[in-house]
Amino acid sequence: MKVFYSLIAAAMTAACAQCAMAQTVTSVKIGIKSNSGTIGNPVTEGKLAVGGTRTYAAIVEPAEAASLPVTWSVSNPDYAVFDASVEGKIRGLGAGTTIITAEVGGVKADYTLTVAQKAAKVGDYYFSNGSWESSGIVAGKTCIGVVFYVDPSDENGMTGKIVSLDEADQLQWSLASAGQPGAVSETDGLVNLDAIRSVSGWENAFAAEAWCASKTDGGLQWYLPAIGELRQLFAASCGLTWVASGAAEGTNQINDWTEMNITMRPADPADNTSDKTNPYPASREAFNKKFTNIGATPLNGSGTLRYWSSTQYAEDFAMQLAFEGGYPMSYPRHYIFDQTRAIARFPLDRGTSGIDAPTAAGSPTANVAIRPNPAVSTATIEAGTEMTAVQVYSLIGSLTAAKAAIDGTTATIDVETLAPGTYVVTVATADGSRRSAKLIKR
Repeated sequence: MKVFYSLIAAAMTAACAQCAMAQTVTSVKIGIKSNSGTIGNPVTEGKLAVGGTRTYAAIVEPAEAASLPVTWSVSNPDYAVFDASVEGKIRGLGAGTTIITAEVGGVKADYTLTVAQKAAKVGDYYFSNGSWESSGIVAGKTCIGVVFYVDPSDENGMTGKIVSLDEADQLQWSLASAGQPGAVSETDGLVNLDAIRSVSGWENAFAAEAWCASKTDGGLQWYLPAIGELRQLFAASCGLTWVASGAAEGTNQINDWTEMNITMRPADPADNTSDKTNPYPASREAFNKKFTNIGATPLNGSGTLRYWSSTQYAEDFAMQLAFEGGYPMSYPRHYIFDQTRAIARFPLDRGTSGIDAPTAAGSPTANVAIRPNPAVSTATIEAGTEMTAVQVYSLIGSLTAAKAAIDGTTATIDVETLAPGTYVVTVATADGSRRSAKLIKR
């Protein structure tokens, strides 16, 4: 008898399926599916954070056709992708707008999804598409660094610095015989990079800087940090927030320092006057897990190990920072006993000194002029020197499809297809420098 009823049930199921297939779909709409499985009212647009997920469902009419298969698609997979294991579940990958389409029985419904980037936090993973998340392993994206500094002047939290996932061992700052670059900035490693690049044959003579600058991950300009930028990285690895001055009492902020007034060493249990709750070693361990969790190289602060900065102390000496204690030192530039770690700025500083700023101190032709600005269809770029490449990026670091026609020291960009908003134009010149300027599209 049980077999008989099973056969009847199977026959009814097949009949229902055939019924559904026979139905002509008259309407398809998209609704948001809750965790409990209920489906909300039809929607046509919405927002989702980078790294966020949401599940959608097709609302089909007539009801008899509801069991027909749904085909989901997304117009731009750079911004969002569907999870193959859960029907209708989508994940935000990068900031931008894309169209989600549900198709049932030849009838389609579209939904406009805007994916927005949350403010960056120290410890976030930075990806090659210019986005960042708290998770470092994300399908469809490649992690290229870890955020260690967020610019407090950007109230939206979209500007900062990242450190590379790897490091080089025992590279010379430079050959002893190399020319003198005058790389003396203590706060801006990009200025030092320009100074070093001015020395003929620098790629072979300045090993540490060349290793950093050779990185191309994410289309960013990687460089050897200035000594002050190493202090920013050290502070982040200690669970502290570096500020130039005026650290707020009762917070984790710490003023910039130049001497040995910070330490990673645990408190001495035999010393009754010492601070037995020194948090720095535990904070360093937590920071380093950001790297080891994804198979990257953690910061090394053991013993007397030091990291090269791009800042010269004297003609034949360069500055380093000991990550065991946070104190700066200077050593002969040809020494090979130190580590090298690269950093990069996001998302605006794709040139060497950032938006609307010259790339090298004192350079009379370093500024980039854009006319008209705002622009509607085309814009003319003037750099004062021969250009080799011009690219246009969104504010989250994604390369746009805008093309440029270069004619010596000027270039014309076709911006007609760009959506209205603010963009970053980067210019590479024949002298090896890179410059940036803001472009507003109307």
